Amino acid sequence: MDKIKSVCEINVQDTALKTGPFCRTCRYHKKQGQSFQSGGLFPRGFCPHACRAIYPYALALLYNAKYPDSSGKPVSWIKVRCPGFDSYIETKLSVENLYPASIRKLKNTAIEFLHRFNVPAEYPDKNVIIEVCAVRGECRFNVKQGDRFKFNLFNRNELCPASLYALYPVLVSTSGGRMEKASVHCPDPSGVFYGIENRSFSCADFLKEIKIAAGARQFECRGESGKEKEYVYDEKICTLAFYSAFPYYWTYIHSGKFDWVRKNERVGVQCPHRDGIVMELELCRYGGLGDGAVKAEIIRVDRACAYGYKKGDSFLLDSGKQNTCYELLINMIAVSAAAEKINYLSCPGAHTGLIFNGGTTDE
Repeated sequence: MDKIKSVCEINVQDTALKTGPFCRTCRYHKKQGQSFQSGGLFPRGFCPHACRAIYPYALALLYNAKYPDSSGKPVSWIKVRCPGFDSYIETKLSVENLYPASIRKLKNTAIEFLHRFNVPAEYPDKNVIIEVCAVRGECRFNVKQGDRFKFNLFNRNELCPASLYALYPVLVSTSGGRMEKASVHCPDPSGVFYGIENRSFSCADFLKEIKIAAGARQFECRGESGKEKEYVYDEKICTLAFYSAFPYYWTYIHSGKFDWVRKNERVGVQCPHRDGIVMELELCRYGGLGDGAVKAEIIRVDRACAYGYKKGDSFLLDSGKQNTCYELLINMIAVSAAAEKINYLSCPGAHTGLIFNGGTTDE
């Protein structure tokens, strides 16, 4: 039998990337052509795989989402497990306010005032603290119990967390021996794209790999209720578009709200391809923490979409109607094109005990 392969075996240390020309600066990038070596892609001393996995949960907390505790009470913290299988870490994400309540209220008033003049303003007033609460086995990146990290909000020498999330499937992919330079866009439609050395990025190839990885895969999903959820690959939704939309869907169904989105507007999200589709997302059903539906509508297609999307197409992400665990699917999409084919992945939900089993083959 082949050796069980865990996501920890994937190496993202052998590449470098550079920001391409962009029209609008953000709080992470003020100059074009900024280079990032492997050590600056994620918090120093942390695991890149865990960093990618926690992003949707940290983003939601940053924008005032709540999670239910064991009694169902809304709380501003959540435990998230890295994707490792035999060895893994568990983290606790929590909120640390940067300013007193009076200052935060004043900030919110100022943002509302700017929104009246169609200025999409925001300014984070909290940190999301990442605390390692447990280490099972040996962590390849030497992360220790009790280590604490901060979700990056202002450090321009470190890659934007949203960009790391978007770039991750390409960073861990193989170029097939081709010396190419991939271009990958951050989730902000008006934001930054990155050139990644020694990588290739074809939507058609990624979709093919994801479909192959999804076929005949099995997993066990037993949450606190013990209910099993069967995995079904939904070919009606482009998995790369879903991957980009998931953090925003997750924030919405946990009662979060994006500060920069003005009243009666929808949040814009771009798929990872540099010339890919742009979606607008809106909450269309909310039934309680973790229960809701978000509609994603395609508003722009700059070139022929490999999936065939056209302007005006839409898809629905509904927690009540899904036939798969969205959280595990995100992990699977992230590593589907990796050079190392992964047999086992853990679900980010530390409380579920959900395992992805890609199976093994005889030698």
